[in-house]
Amino acid sequence: MSEQINAASLCSHYQSAAHLAVIEQAVGVLMDWYELPSAQAGCRLRSWAAQCEVSPCQVAEALVNGVCLGRAHSCQVTVVRQLEQLLRELPAMLQT
Repeated sequence: MSEQINAASLCSHYQSAAHLAVIEQAVGVLMDWYELPSAQAGCRLRSWAAQCEVSPCQVAEALVNGVCLGRAHSCQVTVVRQLEQLLRELPAMLQT
């Protein structure tokens, strides 16, 4: 239940369970790859969304579809590239 509340707070404009699911998947990816707690993974998505000037939901979609699955839509390509750079920088940020 708390995971759904967290996911919903990240994407205030979600219109379907699919939007909620992609947020949860993105949080899960960050938890798995970088051993982040769910709250910190959610904060990271929000931060990246602000840096990329898109919604957290769009960052989550870019992470799951573009980075993980390699199926970025043409409208996501710029966000995916920015996200790839942010992911490369993340391990160094976590060490400080």
